[in-house]
Amino acid sequence: MNISTKSFYILLVFGLINIAVVAIMANNQNLEFNQENDRMNAAVELINTNPQAAIVELENLIKKHPDNYLLYQNIGNAYALIQQPLKSVENYEKALKIKPFLINDPLFDLQYAQLALYNNDLSKAKTLVKQAISIGIPKEKKKLMEQLIITINKREGAR
Repeated sequence: MNISTKSFYILLVFGLINIAVVAIMANNQNLEFNQENDRMNAAVELINTNPQAAIVELENLIKKHPDNYLLYQNIGNAYALIQQPLKSVENYEKALKIKPFLINDPLFDLQYAQLALYNNDLSKAKTLVKQAISIGIPKEKKKLMEQLIITINKREGAR
């Protein structure tokens, strides 16, 4: 076997080894991603049954994924359930800093408006409801929108 043939086989083996290493690394990365995704989904599901535990788990996930606006939004939802609206708003604001276009989501706007009402910030609640209406509210959330408008009008009338 001449030197050219040996070199070819060495390069071929080296190339195959590299391909195998890359495939293994990609598989490990996919596995890790899937595990993290499962962890996030489990934490979100936990919000309805144990919001305190969900907050702990979501905050742990934020340490690994500080730019994930959904984690902050879901922490905000969990704080709303345990009636800590200031912390809820704080986390909604963090989500908005990461993804400013989130304000163009009518469901986000309505949830945020509820929190603003809870915190007696009628101006913000009214602005958020108007924003949601201008974007278009899904049929299943129209009743929530109507309730928010009624509550805002009552509170404004009480001033």
